[in-house]
Amino acid sequence: MFNSTVIDLVILLSFIYFVGSLVISSINEGIASALSLRPDALKTALENLLFSPAWCDFVQTKLITSPHIQSLMKATDKYPSYIPAKNFVLAIIGEIGSDNYKQGRLQAAIMRSGLPPEFQKVLSDIAASVSNDINDFEKSLEAFYNNAMDRAGGVYKRKIRMITWIIAFILAFFLNLDTIKIVKDQLADTKKLDQTVGNLAAQISNIKVDSGTVSITTKDGVISVSREQAVKTAAATIKNTNTPKDTSNNLNRNIKQAKDLTLFLQQNSGYNLGYTGRDDFNRQWHGFSAILLKLLGIIITSFALQLSSGFWFDLLNKAVNIRSSGKKPDTDK
Repeated sequence: MFNSTVIDLVILLSFIYFVGSLVISSINEGIASALSLRPDALKTALENLLFSPAWCDFVQTKLITSPHIQSLMKATDKYPSYIPAKNFVLAIIGEIGSDNYKQGRLQAAIMRSGLPPEFQKVLSDIAASVSNDINDFEKSLEAFYNNAMDRAGGVYKRKIRMITWIIAFILAFFLNLDTIKIVKDQLADTKKLDQTVGNLAAQISNIKVDSGTVSITTKDGVISVSREQAVKTAAATIKNTNTPKDTSNNLNRNIKQAKDLTLFLQQNSGYNLGYTGRDDFNRQWHGFSAILLKLLGIIITSFALQLSSGFWFDLLNKAVNIRSSGKKPDTDK
């Protein structure tokens, strides 16, 4: 068995960062749901699709009232979390007029429609590029919409990244997830570290990670956390929109997830989260140099928690495999 202290530290820190990043994801989901961040981001993206007052007015008064868009809502004054490209195209076809929407006559129908002039120009150019073929026109319009929503997703992710760092710093501060302190404490008792890491290695099989969710099987049940934090455009369903009751239920679920994950981290990391009391807090934060070192450890943790749970889980698996592979035996020359 390859009992390297460095490998053990990598495994422990990867596990702490992995679970901590899941806590951040759960809290982010709750905040996004409670503050309607995704619907607001989609609303802004649609209104800014073209920098034109006429287009913005069209989105607010006509596009959002299309039955193809309202079918995704649970309330008439609430944007859905995302709109699939097909629904957007159908809404535009409705504005062109189904009677005029015929093969070979697209450009004429577009120019006679009540669509904003800037958008008429966009549609007319698309129609001309596909020789007024309806099927190719719809595919090109879907691509135009998806490209615009991809840019909106990038803006949303940058906003979420900023929120994530703030949450990560607050979480690291209150849970005392100080990377420097964790390393010092573990190096002070390497025997305990070896035992803790041995227990962690046994927990790996209880963790399942895929592209959308992370599921952790514990003695109290299964903790399932969503890893998705983007504005989607291509696979919307009605169940993805939230009523006030849904939002409250989602927030309560996310709070419970965060608590369960924190308990799971406490039970398996061998590290005491938080502070034992006021005296413990004052002792750790006493003195200028101690404060600087403490802040540095928390900032390191904050940046680490912003990395994806998939990154830390992959590193955790690789480190566990190295640890269990053992040293290569000596061979005779």
